[in-house]
Amino acid sequence: MAGSPILKVYSPAGEYVGSAKEVIGAAVMASAYGEGSTIRLGHKVILWTEGTDGEACQSYDVTGELMASRAGHWAPSIIY
Repeated sequence: MAGSPILKVYSPAGEYVGSAKEVIGAAVMASAYGEGSTIRLGHKVILWTEGTDGEACQSYDVTGELMASRAGHWAPSIIY
């Protein structure tokens, strides 16, 4: 059985809006919700803030690398 997606996306208002197993999916959602939306590891640790960290859809590699650097030992769980 597959595990739950580890990346959670929140709107700028702080509402949980979805999850993804890959950086690309999370980046698309964060970009769609716009500045202030966040991509989190689980529901607590913020790995990316749209606008502050850049535009997630501009480079999935840069987005993934920054998120992995912030994820610490969870980094291998992030697929990009």
